[in-house]
Amino acid sequence: MGLAKKLFRDLPTLSVLSVLLLGPIGMMSCKQIYLKSIGADRVEAEEQQFKVDFDTAWSSILDALKSYRLDLSNRDSGNIVTRWKDNTAERNLMDGDGIIRPYIKAQFRFLVSVSRTKIKGEDVMRIKVRKEQTVLSDPMDEARLIESDYVQERTLLYRLSKIIEQKSKLHELDKIRVDRELKRAASEAVLPGESSAPQAEIPSSVPEL
Repeated sequence: MGLAKKLFRDLPTLSVLSVLLLGPIGMMSCKQIYLKSIGADRVEAEEQQFKVDFDTAWSSILDALKSYRLDLSNRDSGNIVTRWKDNTAERNLMDGDGIIRPYIKAQFRFLVSVSRTKIKGEDVMRIKVRKEQTVLSDPMDEARLIESDYVQERTLLYRLSKIIEQKSKLHELDKIRVDRELKRAASEAVLPGESSAPQAEIPSSVPEL
C-alpha cells in the first residue's frame, strides 16, 4: 500500500518527466503517422515506356516541360526537376467549398526521370513522372505535402507521348529522304574506268590517202 501511495503521489512529476523526455519522440511518431495518413511519404509515380532512343526521349521531355522553369536538368543521370509553381487558386477550387479557402498557399513541382531498360529483349526508354504538391493552411504552421491525384502526371505523359510520336515520324521521314538521296546519287555515279565525257565515234573503215 505504501508503494502504491508513493506512485500515485509522484504521478504528476512522472508525467511531466515523461512529456519532457518522450515528448520529441512521441511528436516524431505522431508526425510520421500523420505523414503516412496524407501520403506524404509515398514516392509513387506514373510511368510509361517508349521505343525511342535516349536523345529523342530527353528532348521530348524538355519540350513537354517548356512552360515550366527548371531547377535541375541532368542529362547524365536522366533527371529533371521543375521549380515550384503556385497553384493556390486551383487547389482552393478543388478542395474548398466555394466559401472557405482551405489554403493560404499551394505549390507543386514535377520530378521526371528517364532510364534505359529492356522489355522482351528490346531497348526502351522508361519515363517516370511524379508531382510533389505542398499546401499551407495556417501561417503559423509549415507547408505539408499532400498526395497527388495523378491527373497532371498522366496529362504530362500524354503530352509527352504525342511529342515523341511526332518526333519519331519526322525522324522516319528524314531517314526515307536520306535513303532516296543516297540511291539517286548512287544511280547517277560514274562507274570506275568510265569517263563522264562522251567518246568520239570510231569509223568502221579508214579512207585511203
